Amino acid sequence: MDQPVEIDTTYAEAGVDRRPAPRTVSDVVALLRAALAREPGLSAVGAAGLVVALLCLIAVAVRGSFIPPEGKMQDAATFAFGVGVFTLTVALLLPLAGFSETGRTRWRRLFYIFTVYGLLLESIQSFRGLDPRFPGRPSSTDVGSTLDKIAGPIFGLTAALLTVLFVIFAVRFFRNDVLRDRPVLRLGIRYGVAAVVLSFGVGIIMSVIATRDVGDSGNLLLAHALGVHGIQLVPAVGLLLYWGEVCDVFRHRTTWIHAAGIGWLAAGAAALVQALAGRPPLEISGLTAVIVTGVAVWAAVAGYSLMSWRRAAHA
Repeated sequence: MDQPVEIDTTYAEAGVDRRPAPRTVSDVVALLRAALAREPGLSAVGAAGLVVALLCLIAVAVRGSFIPPEGKMQDAATFAFGVGVFTLTVALLLPLAGFSETGRTRWRRLFYIFTVYGLLLESIQSFRGLDPRFPGRPSSTDVGSTLDKIAGPIFGLTAALLTVLFVIFAVRFFRNDVLRDRPVLRLGIRYGVAAVVLSFGVGIIMSVIATRDVGDSGNLLLAHALGVHGIQLVPAVGLLLYWGEVCDVFRHRTTWIHAAGIGWLAAGAAALVQALAGRPPLEISGLTAVIVTGVAVWAAVAGYSLMSWRRAAHA
């Protein structure tokens, strides 16, 4: 049986190569725990988001997905889960972004405004039977108090703040001095943050039109989800390729990560175009073919990267 290798858990000090690569699942878990421990506050908020999502799902099972007059518990669960996973991802990546200690602290504190306020607003208002962002719309204009109707626009302001913060965060990974000894991982993160910027654009559209639905059958949620989760899934391929590089089994690593990243971005862009055209998600069409092909390309690269790393780790 393979014995776990001792891993340098100070991985978050960017720019210094680390060996050996993790070789077992327990090694990977230890590495993730050590990385999350560098941002305990963000990790706690991310975990809280997952707990809130679980509570909302329990409410769905007990009370149903709709709480009159306009509370949508399933939407609240999806939002809380997304925010939780996103915040945990940021906790992993923030130490790698090359901020000064002061800059990192300021960025983190501003980031809390959106995550904490959003989680509280979405869950509390949904349990009260209110639309947390657009109370009373589009028909029941008397639903909710004045305070409830003010809370929705404030959420929009916090989302705008998050967009600005994330752009500042994303730009850091386009500096050559950030992760200079891990260019493949850095490239994966670049594609991931680009996908999130796409999802924020979708979020702005949904805020302006006050719905995810467009035209007869269009739905912006698929494009939004592909964008948000790009920051986990594309950098994950970059990390596997980096570990493969440590094990010295990969060739043409940059080509692999370009394929995964372009495939994922193409899928998100096609989903956005399809929604804006008012067409159903995943209808039989050329755009759906682009979505499926893009995700399939990412999956093929991810699968090959995982199997190759595992073979190298056990060599």
